[in-house]
Amino acid sequence: VKDFAAILGVPQKTLPLIKLLPTQCRSSGCPFNAILSNNGRCPIHCKSWYPVEGERGTKMHGPDFLSSSNRQFRACSCSMKACKEAGYFPSHDALYIPFAMRQVALNSGRLFSEEKANEYAANPKKDMCLYPWHFLKRHLILENKEWKLDYDEEATKVYSDLENKKHSFPPPIGNVERFIEEELCSYIRPQDRWATDNRETEMPSWMLEMLAIDEEECKGKPPSPRKLKKEKEESCIRSQKVQKEMQRARVQCLSSRVMDLKLNHNSQLSAAEKKHEKAMAKTIKDHENKMAKTIENHEKAISTVKKDCEERLKEKDAELRAAKATISKQAQTIANLEKMIAELEKDNRHQAELLKQRWEPEARPFTYDDLCAGGVLGNNVKDFTFFDTKEQNDLFLEVVNFADGTEGSFPVGDGLCENMRPYNKIKPDERDGLKDPPCMDMNSPEYAKYIEKSKRTRSRSYKDDFFAFCVYLKSGATQEFVACLFGMSQATMSNIFHNWAQLLDDTLQRWFPTPTRSQVLRAYPDRFREADGHCRCFLLLDGVEFFAQSSSNPNVASTTYSDYKGHATVKFLGGCGTIGEVPAKGVPDGNGGRASDVMMTDYSNILQIIPFGNTGKVDKGFTIENIAAREGVIIDRPPKRRKNQKQQSAIDTAQTQKIGNTRIIIENVNGGVKMDLRYLNALIPCTQYSIISKIVRIGFLLQNFKTPFIQNRNPDSVSDAQEGRPCRAEIRWHGATDAGLSDVRGSIHLWGYKCEIERHKQLSMMDKHKDKSVVEISEMVLNERWDLKLREELYQLDDRVYDGDKFNQELYESHGVN
Repeated sequence: VKDFAAILGVPQKTLPLIKLLPTQCRSSGCPFNAILSNNGRCPIHCKSWYPVEGERGTKMHGPDFLSSSNRQFRACSCSMKACKEAGYFPSHDALYIPFAMRQVALNSGRLFSEEKANEYAANPKKDMCLYPWHFLKRHLILENKEWKLDYDEEATKVYSDLENKKHSFPPPIGNVERFIEEELCSYIRPQDRWATDNRETEMPSWMLEMLAIDEEECKGKPPSPRKLKKEKEESCIRSQKVQKEMQRARVQCLSSRVMDLKLNHNSQLSAAEKKHEKAMAKTIKDHENKMAKTIENHEKAISTVKKDCEERLKEKDAELRAAKATISKQAQTIANLEKMIAELEKDNRHQAELLKQRWEPEARPFTYDDLCAGGVLGNNVKDFTFFDTKEQNDLFLEVVNFADGTEGSFPVGDGLCENMRPYNKIKPDERDGLKDPPCMDMNSPEYAKYIEKSKRTRSRSYKDDFFAFCVYLKSGATQEFVACLFGMSQATMSNIFHNWAQLLDDTLQRWFPTPTRSQVLRAYPDRFREADGHCRCFLLLDGVEFFAQSSSNPNVASTTYSDYKGHATVKFLGGCGTIGEVPAKGVPDGNGGRASDVMMTDYSNILQIIPFGNTGKVDKGFTIENIAAREGVIIDRPPKRRKNQKQQSAIDTAQTQKIGNTRIIIENVNGGVKMDLRYLNALIPCTQYSIISKIVRIGFLLQNFKTPFIQNRNPDSVSDAQEGRPCRAEIRWHGATDAGLSDVRGSIHLWGYKCEIERHKQLSMMDKHKDKSVVEISEMVLNERWDLKLREELYQLDDRVYDGDKFNQELYESHGVN
């Protein structure tokens, strides 16, 4: 206790005054409970629960003598030190002093200070109140736990003090401490009163039993007066008789109690047996009734099914007879037609062949040519492929095939897409990356032999395979269904699916690397600049889940089960830029549904694509501030509601709306992926877990071919219909722009670090750069990559190994150094 008081910095005698409250401390972040009379705080953060020097209650008799327990009661008007040190009379009003007694109290010289006495002399109508402990106990009356003065103005009574002096009023000469000790802090147990009054033999038997039990259970404690008296009289015959009487009474009481318990137990047991027998009889009867009804219903159902089967059998027999008749008629017709064809002359054989084709089925597999204008699917190209027209698909395939005659490309007719190895022919070691695939020189005889063999075995064009791959992903149908549509086997469709997924994933990742700061700043949305007050937002991050089949393997099933969705899922992180563009590293490989957003963010290192000092906007569930701090990245996240907070403050609400209005872009991208690839809306088979990351990444990267998502866009006088709007990839990676976007490279105060601003000022003052514009100098500063230098310094502070790109020291020196 002494050490605890020393830690709190309070006197040791104040600790018994502590009373815990059910509420928590009001201090921010404090886990302890508040205590009584301490301004709603714990003993560590506030020390106002005990009276200090000059206040009432410094003697600290207990919580009942403090102001917190007596706020609703009248206080004493005296200035006496002993009264102030004692505190407040527990749960009692101070006694009103009649006007006739006021002068006696004032003349006592011990109750009121000179200043207080002058106040009463100047204002005779002022109330005077004194606590009961200022009077002798014989001058007080205790009625219903309320103390009153034994004084009546109409009656004449004489009061004597301790020296036997006579007074006409009760003199206020009581000893405060003695009154508290005798009347407010004393207590005698009932058994001790029995010992004191010498009425032990008059106690009833149950009291004797209780006293005996109390003496047995209170061993080791200080002896009571009754026990002391008992020890003195042990030698007496009278005490022995009493002891025997107590034991006899205890035995009789226990035996009667045992008999009562036995009778009660027997009655309860018999009642329970009767109740159980009734319940068993009722249950058996109900069960028999249910069984009878079930048998009756079962017999009715069997008869009904039997009738239905007989009727269906008759209908099928009739259909079979009609079908046989139709077949015989068709066979006769075919025989007649063949006879007619045989008799036709040679000049009319072509017309006869056309007539035969009319009688044959007209169904045929889908091909890529069906997308042409006037084809079967010519008006629905965008519903079956990734692009709106066949011409756009042709351009895309021409680039992907890499046989356009440019330097390093494949020969025409022998492109990359035309010579892909079937997936089932690739060995498992090559699939897992444990073994390099075969490599051949394009000018060698082996390669020419391989191409010749590939052309001989090639029965379909690579465009037909691409079309089948698009239909499989766009429709969400099974591989067997799509294989039937294109006239191939399911194994061939599986090869096409794996080959094109690998090819498009590798190709699109090369096309869309992480944009540089210069590329982002040359087309920065005005809406983000207005909302944030800066131009440092680089990434919008969110998580997305897709339903999958539950695996029979318990480890896989546990890893893929999502508590949020209540089903097996695969989970991915999706990151995009401020206009909805998706870099390749913005969609890392997925995890099972059990993985949390924080774990996936840390494991994938996706925050490393954000330059040092720039920001990323996330949802409330992404509590990744610590992870971002390791990379020098700022996270803009809506605040969560605190514990027991019913409504957010106005500031938190505004912050949530600001972030939510700008983060809607990543939600649009996620929705676009799910709408474009209906494959992701169906249950993903367990057999495709190894390739699902590539499919999801393809879906995200294909969003770069859509028009940008720009908020508060106000087109200028030039109509978009004249030339069309550029896509997201053209804006971010190829220098295009659109309404609602601005080049902010010249406003370095909106995006630059302190070192970059100083460097910009240095370069502007150099003579060799005076002819350059502000944007050109900003481009020079950006090319020096100060963000990499700051991130490397951050890694050095934590003793971490930095293996990324370095600060461009050579370019820095070539630009000039002061």
